[in-house]
Amino acid sequence: MPKEELPRPPNGSPCPEVDDRGMREVSAEWGGEFGISIRLRMPREFEAALDSEYVYDALETLKMGIQRVTAQLNPGMCKLNAELEQGIRKLFSDAGVQAIYLERIPNQYVGPRSPAAAIRSPWFLVTTPIGHIEIGWRKRVLHIGWERTKLGKNFDLVSRGEVTHGPGSCHAWGYEDAAKVLRELFAEADKIDELIGQETVPGDGWRQLERSETAHPGDVFFGCSPANTPARVHPVLEAVRVRDSYRGVYFRKL
Repeated sequence: MPKEELPRPPNGSPCPEVDDRGMREVSAEWGGEFGISIRLRMPREFEAALDSEYVYDALETLKMGIQRVTAQLNPGMCKLNAELEQGIRKLFSDAGVQAIYLERIPNQYVGPRSPAAAIRSPWFLVTTPIGHIEIGWRKRVLHIGWERTKLGKNFDLVSRGEVTHGPGSCHAWGYEDAAKVLRELFAEADKIDELIGQETVPGDGWRQLERSETAHPGDVFFGCSPANTPARVHPVLEAVRVRDSYRGVYFRKL
């Protein structure tokens, strides 16, 4: 195996010479594509049962990093990622929704199991007027997440029917279906905006939270805030235990 000289550290000092005496080599290979060896020296005997876990964690970290860089250096990678980003931008445009900024993030479906695939098929964190929407391909469907929007992690788009959905996210069958989801999310966010500041208790479509529950962003609070002011609807900006509040009641959208 040829020896590769590592570049100098960021501080510019030369890499120190390594004394090979007393070094133990630990190697691993994955499918014939990647092979890594680590040489180590310690002031005691190598305890395989105890030390192996940490050594192989280091090997796995090296492998994932090399796979990630290999994927980034793939000539077709930039073109593929640009096409994906163009598709997401067009989706938001077709839905009539403003995409202020798109940030590429690793594919959250394949995640750490395949760092190269996570780079090859990135997801996007899209900044919008209602918050950050997470979107990306998950096999044949698009994952759409809205936990970081004003709708919050508890909002469930029940109108999706038999399509996979739940609190904070749902799936869509392609860009046209995803555009419908985005329009619905923004319509629901507009309903919350219209409710904020009203001096009446939220009515149909809202349920009052029990004292044992915790309110989260996306829920609303009806009460006096600050004290000695008329009771009105306020947005919940951070998690709060309902039993700790004595100035009003909390509601969650059905």
